[in-house]
Amino acid sequence: MDDYLQIQTTITHFYLKSILYKGFCYAFLGVLILLIGGVFLPEPLMQRWGWLIYFSAFFFITYGLLPYRKITRLQNKPNEIKLTSRSFLEFWSQTHFQFAIPLHLINSVRYFQKNKKYGMVLKLTDFPENLRDNLSKFYIEMDKSKKEMIFLYFSKRSCQELDTALSSDD
Repeated sequence: MDDYLQIQTTITHFYLKSILYKGFCYAFLGVLILLIGGVFLPEPLMQRWGWLIYFSAFFFITYGLLPYRKITRLQNKPNEIKLTSRSFLEFWSQTHFQFAIPLHLINSVRYFQKNKKYGMVLKLTDFPENLRDNLSKFYIEMDKSKKEMIFLYFSKRSCQELDTALSSDD
């Protein structure tokens, strides 16, 4: 294998717990709507408005638990950044190759943490031409005006490892 550094996303316990708590609150609201509607509303009212109560309850349950499902999926199949001996930084999502950035385009690497978001920021000299605009489903945010790519949920240690590996190449 020609990878000489491979780092993966890590979800912190605090972040996972906060998403679960927020999701539980929304899901509980949905169950409460369903329970109150089914038990306390009279039958004629349920015949007319029952479908709306059912769909609103289902919406709250789904809205609450979907972010937790996405994060646990990311935890089970993490995103990876591989530094190859061919002078590329490759990004893999759930064991599928997504894109590569030539190392000469990377100016610096730094860790960032803002509220509950954390990850690493790659400061680039220029964006690669073959890079898609919408990478948010892979937990990547781009700021083309600042020429930065933010890779979410990579730990501080992973950021330091990548920074050390990149600085040793120069």
